[in-house]
Amino acid sequence: MNLFQKIDNYLLHNFPNIWVTKVHVFLPIAFIFMLIIYTFNVILIGYDVKYPFPQAEWGVTLMIIPVIVFIVYWFVIQARYNVEKSGGKLSIPLEYMNFFLYFLMFGISYLLISFIPYTNDLKIAKTVANTEVSQDIKNLNVGNTIINERELIETRGNRYSIKYNNYIESYYWEENDYSEDVAEATEAASYEETEYAEEDVASEINVTDEAIVETIDDESEYIYEEEYEENSEENYYKNKYIKYEDYIRNPIPKTTYNLHILATKKQVEEIVSDYIYSYNKYTTNEITASAKEIAENELKGELQNYNYNYYQQYNNDDYRYNSWRNEVSYKLGYIARLKIQNNGAFEANYGNGELSKIIVSWLLMLSLMVWIFKQIHWRDYIFGLLALVLTPVLVGILGVFFGIFMGAGEELLFTLVFVAYAVAILFTVKGFASNYKSRFSIVTAMYLHIWLPILPLFYYFFMYEVYYRNNYELRRDYNAETLFYTSIIIGLLSIGLFKLIYKKMRLLPNHK
Repeated sequence: MNLFQKIDNYLLHNFPNIWVTKVHVFLPIAFIFMLIIYTFNVILIGYDVKYPFPQAEWGVTLMIIPVIVFIVYWFVIQARYNVEKSGGKLSIPLEYMNFFLYFLMFGISYLLISFIPYTNDLKIAKTVANTEVSQDIKNLNVGNTIINERELIETRGNRYSIKYNNYIESYYWEENDYSEDVAEATEAASYEETEYAEEDVASEINVTDEAIVETIDDESEYIYEEEYEENSEENYYKNKYIKYEDYIRNPIPKTTYNLHILATKKQVEEIVSDYIYSYNKYTTNEITASAKEIAENELKGELQNYNYNYYQQYNNDDYRYNSWRNEVSYKLGYIARLKIQNNGAFEANYGNGELSKIIVSWLLMLSLMVWIFKQIHWRDYIFGLLALVLTPVLVGILGVFFGIFMGAGEELLFTLVFVAYAVAILFTVKGFASNYKSRFSIVTAMYLHIWLPILPLFYYFFMYEVYYRNNYELRRDYNAETLFYTSIIIGLLSIGLFKLIYKKMRLLPNHK
C-alpha cells in the first residue's frame, strides 16, 4: 500500500495528466485479476475432453457488469478534471499520450471481458497435441463411413471400397489451403484439353500419382476410374481410389473429391479400431462394441438399429441439453481450430483479422470521444452526443423521403452525405476564423471530428455502388486493410489538427 501511495503521489505532482487517467490503479488490478482467473480456470480446474465444452457466455456476463461499472466510474473521474478546469495547457505530444492511455484503458477492459472465454479455449487447447488432433481426425473421417454410412461401402475385387468422408471438416486442420491452386488447375484443364485433368490436379495438391490408382497392381480387379457425362458439373471430378496402406502414408487434402479407400477385411477392422480409439477419447457416450463385431456386422450389412446399440445410451436431461456440445465432430473440430488452424487460443480469440479490426476501431472511437470530452465544455459535449444519436433518425427520414417518395438512387444519398461533410467543414472553419466564441461551431467541430475517420468508408461504398458494381476487376482490387489503415491514419492526424481548433474556439471571448 505504501508503494502504491508513493507512485500515486509521484504521478500527481509530476505527471498529473497521467495521474488523472488512473492507469496506475486499473492496470495492476486488471493483471492481478487475470492472473487469478488463469490460475483457477486453466491450472486448477482444467478440462477433460470427454465432457462438454465450458460455456463462455456466463463468463462474459460475469465480467461485463463490473467492467462497465468501473468504466463509468473512471469516466466520472475524467469529468472532474475537464479542460475548462485544467486550462488546456497540454502540448500536442502529451495529448497523443493521453489518447493512447485512454485506448489502453478500453483495451484492458475488453481483455477482462473476454478473458474467461480465452482461458476456456486455452485449457481446451492444452488437452491434445497437434499431431494427435490430426491423426484423430484422419481416423474418424475414414472410419465414419463404416460406422454410420453403410451404403458408401462397396466391394471391389477382394477389397472393400470405403468412401472418404469429411465427418470432421478437414479445413480445420489443413495447414495449407489448396483451393485456389485447384480452382486454377481445373479451369485451365477442360474435358477436351486433357484426358488426365484429375491426375494433374491431384499432383498439384500433393497427392502423388503413385498413390492414386497406379498403385493397384491388378487393374482388372478394380474400377479405378469412373466415366463421366460430358458437360456434367456433378461428375466434374472422377472417382479416385487408393489402397489403405498408401492412404496411411499420404496426406489427404480437402480438395480431393470422390476419394475411395480400398481396404481388406483385416484393414477394415483396423480402421474401425482406430475410429473407436479416437471417438471414445472425446465423449462419455463411448462405443462399447468391439472393432471385430462392428466390422463384421457392417460388411455383412447387418445394421444394428442405425448402429445405436454400438454406443452407451443416456436418457438424463443434462446429456440431452448439452448434446451438441458432446458431439465428437464439434469438439474435435473446435480443438483443431484452436491448435492448428489458429496456432493457439490467443490467435483464435484475438487474432481474427476482420473481427480484430472492428474491435480496435470501436476502442479507438471510444478513446477519441473521451479525448474530445477533455477538450470542450461538457454542455457542448452533450449537444454533440445528441447530434450523433439523432443522425440515424435523420438519415432514415431522408432515406424514406428521397428513396421511396422520389425514387432517388444511391448516388443522391451518398451525395447528401458528402454535402453534410462539406457543411460541417464550412461551419467549423467559420467558427475557427470568428472573433467570438460560437458554441454551435464547437459542436459542429466535435461532430465533424467523430465522423472524419469514417469518411474513407463512405467514399468506398460510394465508389462501389456507382462505379465498382459492374466492374469485377475494380471490386477484386479492393483491399480492406488499406481502407482500415487509412481511417486509422486520418483519425490519428485529426487529433493534432482538432487540438488547435478546439483550443482556439475555447479561448475566444463570448458575444456581449
